[in-house]
Amino acid sequence: ESFMSGEECRTIADYQNKTIRLDFVNEFGFGESFKEVAAKNTVVEFRKGDKPDGEVILTKDNIQTAQCQYNEDFAPIEYSIGIILDEKGTEKFAELSRELAGTDTPLSLWINGEMIFSANFTTEIKEGNINIAGVFSQNEAQIIAAQLYMEDLPFPVEITNCEFTESK
Repeated sequence: ESFMSGEECRTIADYQNKTIRLDFVNEFGFGESFKEVAAKNTVVEFRKGDKPDGEVILTKDNIQTAQCQYNEDFAPIEYSIGIILDEKGTEKFAELSRELAGTDTPLSLWINGEMIFSANFTTEIKEGNINIAGVFSQNEAQIIAAQLYMEDLPFPVEITNCEFTESK
């Protein structure tokens, strides 16, 4: 489910003393998230275990898409992050889930050195679809999904203004 669709986002960014104006449809709520993550390069790592030095199993390169999802039927968990892995990521994820199923060793998600989520496997997961359900607000889930999905900009920018308007 998308959030705030029908709205447009206008972002003003400075790059090398030049102003750049970006106008785009705020599909999937990424407009709100854009201002939070666009100016930063994001390091995403799925690690074996819940320690910062755990073996890195998957990275941002293995993620095809990620989006905030509304879970009407799973109160109190209203928002989650749906992730679809690429073929290589799906294979690695299946191998890891088979290895860790029924053990006390979790898989953890780290963004820029901060652990966002950790969970244990009860069974092997062969599909490349991951749903991270936690106690996320809509904004938190959108920002995390954007950090997982958005490619880093090839240059540094500073966001100086971001506004939302109704699309025409």
